[in-house]
This record gives sequence, C-alpha cells and structure tokens, in this order.
Amino acid sequence: MEIVLVNTCRVINAKGGTEKVFCDMANALDAMGHNVTAVCLDDKKGMPGFPISDSVQFINAKGCENPIYCRGLLKKIRAFSLNRDERRRRRREIECSWNAKLLRKAIENIEHVDICVSFQPETTYLLSRLQCLAAPIITMFHCQPQYLFLKMKRNMEEIELALRSSKLITVLLPRYVSEVKNLYSDASVIAIPNAIPSFEKVSLLNSKKIVCVGRLAEEKRVELLIKAFAIAANKIPDWNVEFWGETNVDPAYREKILQLVEDLNLQGRFVFCGVTNDVENVLESAAIFAFPSVFEGFPLALGEAMAKGLPVIGCKDCAGSNEMIEDKVNGLLVEPTPNDLANALISLAKDQCLRQELGLKAREYAKGYSPEVIWSMWNDLICKIVHS
Repeated sequence: MEIVLVNTCRVINAKGGTEKVFCDMANALDAMGHNVTAVCLDDKKGMPGFPISDSVQFINAKGCENPIYCRGLLKKIRAFSLNRDERRRRRREIECSWNAKLLRKAIENIEHVDICVSFQPETTYLLSRLQCLAAPIITMFHCQPQYLFLKMKRNMEEIELALRSSKLITVLLPRYVSEVKNLYSDASVIAIPNAIPSFEKVSLLNSKKIVCVGRLAEEKRVELLIKAFAIAANKIPDWNVEFWGETNVDPAYREKILQLVEDLNLQGRFVFCGVTNDVENVLESAAIFAFPSVFEGFPLALGEAMAKGLPVIGCKDCAGSNEMIEDKVNGLLVEPTPNDLANALISLAKDQCLRQELGLKAREYAKGYSPEVIWSMWNDLICKIVHS
C-alpha cells in the first residue's frame, strides 16, 4: 500500500519521542513491504534526528522560511483587527493557509495515497483542507488528550474538525479513549501504545549513577529531581545524576534549571550531558532511572529504561508513568515532592537487591510492547481501514 506519514511539528535533527515514533513507524511499515512517504513541515534543513530507511521517501515540505507576506510586518498588516482574538485568528489562518499549500504541493506529487497517518490534530486540520487528498486519515495523539486540549484551547474548532475528518483516532493508553470521546462523542478511538525497543544486554546496576532522559522543558519537571537530589546528596555521597537530552527547546526554563543547580551547590554532581545517539549505552551504564514528568503519553524514555532492566522512579500524578509503573512491583511511584523523590533515590541507591528485583520486573513488563507486537498491530489496523 501507499502510506503517507505526516508530522508538522519538529522533525529535523529533533530527538523527542514523537520524532522517534515517526521514523520508527516509517521504517517498520517499509520493512513490511509498503511504500512509505514521510512528510514534515520543518523550517530547518537536514534529516530527521533518528535513522530513516533509504527506501522511505522523506520530504520536508517546507525546508525554507515563510514568504515575506506570511511573516513580519506584512503578516501583522494582513491580520490587523481592533479585536485581539480576531487578530490571533487571522494570524493563525495565514499560517495554516501557507502550510496547507506546502503540504498540497508535496502530496500532489505522490501518484496514489491509500492512507494517511497524521501525527497531530493540527496536522489533520491542515490535511482536511487539501482537495487533493481523498485517502482516509488516522490521527495520532502522542500525549494525554486533556493536556493537548488545554494547550490548544484557543484552536478547539480546529481540533474538532480534525476529529470529524479522521477515519480513526489513536491514543496511547486505554484510559485516554474517554478523554477524546468527551470532546467528540462520535469519534472512533482506539488505544495503541508505543513500541519499546528490545535490548539484549541489561544494566549491571552497580554504578553510582542516576539517569534521566528527556528534553529540558517544564513538563519534564526537572527542578523536582534537582531538589530531591539536593536532599539525598549527602546520604548517597558517591552518587551523581546525569540528564541526557535536548537543552535548547526552552531557553528561559534552561536558565532557571542551571541556576537552581548552582544555587543548591550541585555542580559536578548534577550534570547536563546533551543529546546522545546511543541511549542504550547511557542506560546500560546507569543504576537508577528517575523520571519526574508532570504528564506523558506513553513515555518512550521510561519504556527504554525498563527494557534495559533499570529500576525506575516516576510520579503518582503523571499520566503515562503511573500507568506503566506498578509501585513496588516494577518500579517506584512517589508523590511529586522533593522529600518523597529523595527517599526513593536513597532507598534504591542503598539497596542493590531492590534495584535488581524492580529492574527484572521492569524488563519483563517492557517485553509486552516489543516492536514486533506494536508494528504488527499498526499493520493490521491500516490494512483493515484501507480494505474496508
């Protein structure tokens, strides 16, 4: 089949979970014998941040700056209104019209499309404006729907149109189905989780290293881990924390976090290591994985840590984490307070048997979400929709 994947958020050189799923899905469907085109709309030039097969047709439908009438002063003039909400709506319409034009140009060059997989509701909204696309659309939700709706509350008309335009909506956990249904009761919604890589080697859990993997952004709640480690540091004096991931996505938050590390005298013990192309090795060298996020969808970083046999710590209030982690069975769930997280860090750091017990259970849990299982589910779903 001719399958088109479309992601209109970050893709070029981006290292987040959604970007990884975008590339992994393209590669998996390609390996199953489908003809796959992966389309993005990214201002940057280059290739995706994760490997993508040479036999996948990758198209950056943008790859250049918006034309002058879609930016700067001319954009403001075109969007002018005395009403602030109307100005915002007009600016949004200018952006959407241009992006839809770019997508149309890219998709028109594909001889035939059997199905389109959209990676965001915003993307589906753009696709719904294309007269050249008659194929059914599957819309993916990569985070908890209620947080997505809150983030996009000014564009709820676009979300509702996206839901109505979708043949099917996929969410990452069964509990998220009702959140979508509450917004649009007629939507067809199913849950398909992310694929967790299968690793042959596990961590030996004998280092003195705590690792967190993610991007430096507010929803990752890195300040909670810093404050917790400041409490625990003197009780586990040989242990350090490494944070791996993008640090430039939110400069203001980055400065706040770096200042907090300095204020708490954790320089050299709480280290920001940047982006890695070898997350498996990072996890393998760790003994504890801490994941203090506010919300998630089905966090890949957490899943990968579990697959490496690491004992993991998450927060009870974090959707995604609290679904994957069963407290005191395959990890630890704590209240989102520095003291509770510090106590969990200390208990794991001082008890290697507990680390091994939780890590073994975590690894067994992760096996249920192997790539073979998840991509087979996607293949069956796509075939069913196309042939229905």
